[in-house]
Amino acid sequence: MNERQVPKGYVLLANEKDNLSFDSVSSLAQRLHFHTINEENLPIDSLPKLIFENNQWRVFTDDRKATVGVDFFLPSFYSRLSRQGSEKENVVRAVKGRNKAELPLSVLDATAGFGHDGFLLANAGCQLTMVEKNPLLAFLLAQAIHRVANSDDIIAEVASRIIFHEGDSVDVMKNWQGRRPDVVYLDPMYRVTEQEPRRGLKKTAAVKKNMAFLQQFAAHNSVAEDQLLFKSAVEMAGSKVVIKRAPGAEHLALQTPASSIEGKSARFDIYPL
Repeated sequence: MNERQVPKGYVLLANEKDNLSFDSVSSLAQRLHFHTINEENLPIDSLPKLIFENNQWRVFTDDRKATVGVDFFLPSFYSRLSRQGSEKENVVRAVKGRNKAELPLSVLDATAGFGHDGFLLANAGCQLTMVEKNPLLAFLLAQAIHRVANSDDIIAEVASRIIFHEGDSVDVMKNWQGRRPDVVYLDPMYRVTEQEPRRGLKKTAAVKKNMAFLQQFAAHNSVAEDQLLFKSAVEMAGSKVVIKRAPGAEHLALQTPASSIEGKSARFDIYPL
């Protein structure tokens, strides 16, 4: 990268104890269009800093006070992964419905984000293809899936049902080969407004940090992009499209669903085909 270019963020050069080579860290920085930097030169600004700690990469912002990462072993998420409990999750209810087919339901999670909904669906027995276009978020998600897949934990078999792609979901759907997924699941970015507190959103500290990260570093779709995303999903899905929205938010591309499942923190709009 040209050193005169303004970086999109920084990758902190790892300590020897982290057993990461300089070349591997530099390659990661180039991929993300970040600069590599030493601890003593780390600036205090709002740009994301990718730092290797506790055997995984995490993103730090605001002078290392706010931490963002993807970790499916966090107790707050891991506790939701009992098979019986996952079937009660609204996202699972919306996607699986009353499906009693012997073959696992195939799902394209076209806007994977932090991967929580997709992982819950895979935990409920679905075959998942996850797609995320933001390079930094895609890196964190791929790392988290890899950690689970290579662990001795019982949830390693969940990761075996996940295929991950970094890229634009519309392009992925346009160039799809093979059997179409039964369901396309969308959770596109929406702009947080002053009206959001009146939507009844209740967010934990971790969720607030994740949302703040997305609002700052992930791109919002235009109206035309939302329309294209919806059209592509409808053309791709074999049986239905499910779209996650905030309570009180307008329907994606102003398309009225056949039904919805309402929760305290999200609404799942269902479009059978």
